[in-house]
Amino acid sequence: MGAKERFSMIVASYNIRGLGGRVKRRRIRDLVREHKVDFLALQETKLESVSEKLCHGLWGANDCCWAFLPSVGASGGILSIW
Repeated sequence: MGAKERFSMIVASYNIRGLGGRVKRRRIRDLVREHKVDFLALQETKLESVSEKLCHGLWGANDCCWAFLPSVGASGGILSIW
């Protein structure tokens, strides 16, 4: 890789304040598609677990990886998808 080569990456980070509803999930999926996001970070998901189906739905495709930290009680939860 030469010194003049550059790579760009589109990163989206969002404090979702709960990812339980369909409307929020649809808005996240639309944001990923519209802006061609390469890495998505969601804070305050308030979810204790995350399924493969949820991640694929948010990403809008099956070709993604993710990492997740569960919420503790009614707060927290982090989900990263790329």
